[in-house]
Amino acid sequence: PGHVETVATAAAVALDVAGLTVVGLGRGSRMCKLNYTATGGTVTVNAVDVAIINMKFEATVSAVTIGLSILTLATNCLVKGCHFTSETGATDEFNRSINVGVGCDGLVIEDCKMDMTLGGAAAAISLVGATNDVLIQRNMIRGDYSVGNIESSTTASTNVHILDNVLLNGRSDDINAVEV
Repeated sequence: PGHVETVATAAAVALDVAGLTVVGLGRGSRMCKLNYTATGGTVTVNAVDVAIINMKFEATVSAVTIGLSILTLATNCLVKGCHFTSETGATDEFNRSINVGVGCDGLVIEDCKMDMTLGGAAAAISLVGATNDVLIQRNMIRGDYSVGNIESSTTASTNVHILDNVLLNGRSDDINAVEV
């Protein structure tokens, strides 16, 4: 509980072992934290069957490009109970909290909180390429997203289930879930 890991470079934390499960201990102020101190800092998933549970991802600088990058063909990834936040609500943010590559079939994102408040974030969850059987459920996604809370861009994904989420966007011209 209370452990803090600094994320200052691309792939600073690389989850690249099949079947790896990372479980953060603690809750509230004692939740394990990944502290992003550079715009190019990322945590990557580059293996199958990886689970990330109960971790806090915190942007401490403006315009962190991607918080968690699930790379191409990293199938059956689970992101559960994680928090994506910013140190200073008006200036710090993840442009995209979770970015999903092509072919990340079987992805589950559940029970997470994503709060980018007033920062200029684009989207909380971005499905960049064709991915099949995605479940996004019971998340609280709040921010001032320029694209939308959840976006699907380039090639369409199939069997994407978005269930029981709370999607709040501070922009009056966005509909929260969009296909680009």
